[in-house]
Amino acid sequence: MSVKGTTIGTITGIDGDFALEVPANAVIQVSYIGYVPQELRLGGKNHLDVVLKEDSQALDEIVVVGYGVQKKINLTGSVSSVKSEELERQPIVTMKDALAGLVPGLTVVKSSGQPGSSNPTITVRGVGTWKNAGPLVLVDGMSMSIADVLPNDIESISVLKDAASAAIYGSRAANGVILITTKKGKEGKVQVNYNGNVGWQQATRQPKSATGWQYAELYNRAMLADGKALPDGTTLLFPQDKIDRMKNGTGDIDHNEANTDWFDELLHTALQHTHDISITGGNDRVQYVGTVGYAKQDGIIESSYERYNTRLNTTANLADWLTIQSNIAYINDVSKESPGLGYAYYYAPRSFPNMPVKYSDGTWSFHSTPKNPVRMTTDEYGYQRYETDKLSLLLSPEIKLFENSLFLKGVLGYESKTSYVDKFEKKVIYDAFEPAGQSENIFVARNTKTDTCFPTPSVAKENCSTCQFTRSEEESTL
Repeated sequence: MSVKGTTIGTITGIDGDFALEVPANAVIQVSYIGYVPQELRLGGKNHLDVVLKEDSQALDEIVVVGYGVQKKINLTGSVSSVKSEELERQPIVTMKDALAGLVPGLTVVKSSGQPGSSNPTITVRGVGTWKNAGPLVLVDGMSMSIADVLPNDIESISVLKDAASAAIYGSRAANGVILITTKKGKEGKVQVNYNGNVGWQQATRQPKSATGWQYAELYNRAMLADGKALPDGTTLLFPQDKIDRMKNGTGDIDHNEANTDWFDELLHTALQHTHDISITGGNDRVQYVGTVGYAKQDGIIESSYERYNTRLNTTANLADWLTIQSNIAYINDVSKESPGLGYAYYYAPRSFPNMPVKYSDGTWSFHSTPKNPVRMTTDEYGYQRYETDKLSLLLSPEIKLFENSLFLKGVLGYESKTSYVDKFEKKVIYDAFEPAGQSENIFVARNTKTDTCFPTPSVAKENCSTCQFTRSEEESTL
């Protein structure tokens, strides 16, 4: 029980009674699992009698289970489902972001916030085995990485969480099963749909750094406490007049009198956007759906990720007893960054806040080691380019025998993934800057170029037989 538009709410007692202090014209929202939610306007009354109705539509919903489907009302195992509508309203680029927070008992831990990163740790009901505790992922019946399917291509997701619902897959399902069904064509006129979103990313929380003058005062106190400066302050590194200039903002950056927040200089708001166009149509013999898409995601630390994708799913009813489904998908993604990016965030809190990012003539600053966190993210350190081509083919014939009482279905799939790494590390020279007492230093002694290719083709087969009996209006699947 809650008041619409507010945080006022409560739960009923065992007999259904409840009490709330609400405004005179409040709207009361009533909800319970398996029942239709209601909104009741109080209208000055101080007593309400509420009768809930069963949500028959939710109970009749079809859920993918193992090699078949069942109505929710008939489920005995622990199964959660996610529909395409829930995915489409999220501004997401990869599947690692799609499942987070949508399925009870499913934990998604991202090891990296790097743009396009697609290797999250996914567990169902916690860690259940040594080493790989991830669930089995099946896309249209084929085992593959969850990173190889895109959110806008998905029709539904079912998560099988207990032994009863996942038993059909044997030992592979020891950690649960994620069943992903991609969109299929429908009979009717040709329909063209566009789906796109634009979003921004930023650091939710970042460490608060000392200012230049705060660092100077703390440094002086440390030197005095350590006996490395005379008590009268004449040998301190930061005289009081220098600290005062940094305090009032009139310090000379060429003499290291700045107030630099290195996290602010390194982190920034990043743009991401995705665009997908799909074409759907067909007749009673052939149905199809084709999609093409583009996505780009920038990093909050200078980097980028781009993706081009296409998919064609067809269903051909060649005879009353024979249906063939074919799926073809191709994804090309490219990640770009500087070779120094990996250590930029590490050196941000270790850089001195009294030093500017650059001196007035454009010379990069650096502290005791020749490293500047902001410069490390630029192409002055070179570049790293990671490109991946993913191709997946799936062919699934289905034969119906004995007046549709016996279904025989086979799945043959081919998946190819080729990765290219193009890396060039430049010779990095930090120039001297006399006013700040900075001498020339070299970080990378020579230029190096690396090119690597990793082809990984694979072929997989899945076979199943389904016997379906029909009696009255009820269906059971074995």
